[in-house]
Amino acid sequence: MSPDLRAWLPTGIAAAGDVTAWVDDGAFAAAASTEPDALRPLLARRGALLAAGDVRLDNRGEVAGWGGVRGDRAPDIELVLAAYAARGAGCLDALLGDFALVLWDGDRRTLTAIRDPFGVKALFVTRRGGALLLASRADALARGGDLDEEWIADFLVGGAVSPVRTVWTGVEAVAPGEVLAWRDGSISRRRFWSAADFAPTETADERAATETFRGLLEEAVRVRTEGGVPVWSQLSGGLDSSSVVCVAQTLAESGRGPGVAGTVTLVETLGDGDERKYSDAVVRRWGLRNETVIDPWAWQDDGSPPPRTDEPRPHYPFWARDREMVARVRGAGGRVLLSGQGSDHYLAGSLGFITDLIAAGHMRTAMRELVRFSVAARQSFWTGLGRHGIHPFLPTWLQARRARADEQLPEWLDAGFGRRMEIGRRLPAVRQLAVPRGGSFFAHQIATELALLPAFVERGPFQDGIEMRYPFLHRPLVEHSLRLPPPLRIRPRGGKHVLREAMRGILPEEIRTRRGKGGIDARLLWALHRERARLEALLRDPEIARRGWVRADALRAATGQARQGEVRSLPLLLCSLALETWLAVRAGRWEALVRAPAAVAA
Repeated sequence: MSPDLRAWLPTGIAAAGDVTAWVDDGAFAAAASTEPDALRPLLARRGALLAAGDVRLDNRGEVAGWGGVRGDRAPDIELVLAAYAARGAGCLDALLGDFALVLWDGDRRTLTAIRDPFGVKALFVTRRGGALLLASRADALARGGDLDEEWIADFLVGGAVSPVRTVWTGVEAVAPGEVLAWRDGSISRRRFWSAADFAPTETADERAATETFRGLLEEAVRVRTEGGVPVWSQLSGGLDSSSVVCVAQTLAESGRGPGVAGTVTLVETLGDGDERKYSDAVVRRWGLRNETVIDPWAWQDDGSPPPRTDEPRPHYPFWARDREMVARVRGAGGRVLLSGQGSDHYLAGSLGFITDLIAAGHMRTAMRELVRFSVAARQSFWTGLGRHGIHPFLPTWLQARRARADEQLPEWLDAGFGRRMEIGRRLPAVRQLAVPRGGSFFAHQIATELALLPAFVERGPFQDGIEMRYPFLHRPLVEHSLRLPPPLRIRPRGGKHVLREAMRGILPEEIRTRRGKGGIDARLLWALHRERARLEALLRDPEIARRGWVRADALRAATGQARQGEVRSLPLLLCSLALETWLAVRAGRWEALVRAPAAVAA
């Protein structure tokens, strides 16, 4: 192993834990940190081929056939290594599942890194001297405390961060659906999967499309519950998580899958957040164990220091909630937790198809559809026409200026920083309208939503002893859904039409036909009161103001107004507060804030 790697690897990996496994052939070295009861090995070797990474395959049998591997005991990473040995790097594009993998070919002196299409597993890269360094944590590759202002600007206007950039200067992500190749010091990158490659058809047989969707969702749940380890599932009472649980138990009832061992529910008793009416219906139907985490809040002191995550997330202040959920599942023997996340990003649909009709000159059809949706939503036709028939065709600067109040730039952002970063074009509402010439507004908006997925995949406490799996991010299911015409995704009285139809006879009707879902806004406003003293200490001299990103007085004023319910965009405020909290934890300042007396909730 080169002196550079020998000097760097132990220090960098130690940031994420103790090294428990190591492979090295001189030019390439890899270290892994795993728990004694880890679900799978993270390193493998086959002659001159070395592999490092986390691989969970959906198409194990197919990959095993490529490499001529018999039996069902070989870890997934070894199946991939055997397939590569037999077929070369081209076979990697057809892998299905969740993976972040680095392969070293000692004979060809080439390195190949690949990440799953939806960024479920993390993989980061940087160059240092003549060495190429990759890791599953971004901070293991960071040098010093320099932060990437491009990434910060995206985060502060809604968390719609670049799939390649990271919060750390000089550290990039291997993008979801990307292959990175290195040879003789030269790097090449290509996308092997992109949502933009799939266009919705104009028409489809609804019955056939629904049956295909149901079969693919069953397959997605089955492959994520197999493997001989106890699998639990989140159960909010919403359409998505309830569908996952009910499909799993329907498969188990018919002998086609193991089902789930239990469920865990976040219970929110403030405002419209209490979903137990719906989650209890699923629990009763299947006689499942259900653990509940009741009324957790942001910045809650649970007796342990906040997690030192490698990147901030908008919901970072909810670490106590996430840790409690993980503790409940692990305490009951669970090792895997299913999530209903993902379908919102491609099944909910949008009214971008009306904009497409207008762009194509089909005005009569567009106006008819706009009337249907306006009546169902009890919204003014003229409001809908402005939003979907005029706003998308305005110049970018005017789109930012005329965005809805909750989509506009936060008033606490520093004006100079905003100009320097051209921050108006970073607004999610503006990005969704940046359609390539000749492209579809509907398809572009869905592709943009899917590109944001890695920012919402659970990390932090969920990486400590629990593997998150996402049935709605099963690649064949997503590809089928992306090809569906808009009417099979969005109807005047709600989205996810194909999912609702596929769940007939499987999901309790009160869940299958419900519209809307409870939220946590009331609890977040409560937390601003409950943690007032701590937050005031946090914002007394905020680092995000010292770095010139926001105006401290305006951020303090917005936080105070939010306590009174007068906030233009609670999600954008949470992004700023989450970033400042994360910086305080990383700098070791949070412990002093914990000792600040907590205000009593009104």
